[in-house]
Amino acid sequence: MKKNGFISTSLIYTFFLMFLLLMIFLLNSYSKNRNLLTSYKYDIKNGFATKNEADINLILMVWNKDTLEYEEVDELPTYGYNFSPDFSYCKGNSKISYEDGNVLIAATNKDTCYAYFIASDSDIVLEIYQKEYLNSSKILIDSVPTTDYELISSSCSNNAQISFDNNTRKFDIKAQDKTVCEALFVKNNLTLNIFVEDTTGTYSFETLKYRKVENIPGINYSFASYTCLHGSTIKNSDNGLEFSVVSNDECNIYYHNNSDNADLIYMLESNFGHSGYTTGKKYSRTYSIPTTGYKYVGYLCDNSNAEVYYSNNSFTTSNHQTTCYAYFDREG
Repeated sequence: MKKNGFISTSLIYTFFLMFLLLMIFLLNSYSKNRNLLTSYKYDIKNGFATKNEADINLILMVWNKDTLEYEEVDELPTYGYNFSPDFSYCKGNSKISYEDGNVLIAATNKDTCYAYFIASDSDIVLEIYQKEYLNSSKILIDSVPTTDYELISSSCSNNAQISFDNNTRKFDIKAQDKTVCEALFVKNNLTLNIFVEDTTGTYSFETLKYRKVENIPGINYSFASYTCLHGSTIKNSDNGLEFSVVSNDECNIYYHNNSDNADLIYMLESNFGHSGYTTGKKYSRTYSIPTTGYKYVGYLCDNSNAEVYYSNNSFTTSNHQTTCYAYFDREG
């Protein structure tokens, strides 16, 4: 109220108090909103950081039966080892497990995990070796090597069957009993072409016919000869083939048939060639039974006990490990 031209002191005090309360309210509200906004910004930033910067470091630890210690390796071990869930752990409490040959980690943040593998008492033991060259010493390794190395031999005890998928770099072993398998990898600095003797083959070498195969043949074949483009040498021994390798060479290896059945070679009368069944006539090798213009006249075998049977334009032989020659003379 106005009294004698002046505003009452109590009224001024009341207005000042209301203004002060209003300012306190506004400042407090601003502070709360600012803090809330800062909190939102932090949550959003932290959320993106968690998703964008999530990173898992996996360390593989494999038991070494020679040193009796766990050792860090670069690749998952294959046969002969079991994943140890009791020893395996993650520093940041992520969940680590193992399934179908893969380590699985459930994590939302950066973490470092350790996967432990211990030697098992498995019925199947696979020993993997690698060589830098075929004639160098072999080294026992923990896992399948990289594609720089090629599998050149594999075998198992107790008639177990072993195969290797070069694309997945994994072995498949089928066994009825306990077995120990061995696989040998050699660095890819030598190209090998393997040929086995086959009268129906399309590749010729030193007057014989061959067909190309993927792997070194079994006991029914014997190492015969080889050729290399750049001077590498190959020798056959009780431990397999021994190589002295020239870098980036390519070799052809030839195997002869040593099956229980006689290897039969067809010989056709010609103006040139070698002496044969009929006195005074020359013969040259042919790779199919002639159908017209020639007649079968007889056979000769390296083993005189072997026999050749001819009927209806086809041949069979007795069970002798030898080479026989079937001769055809010109008709008329």
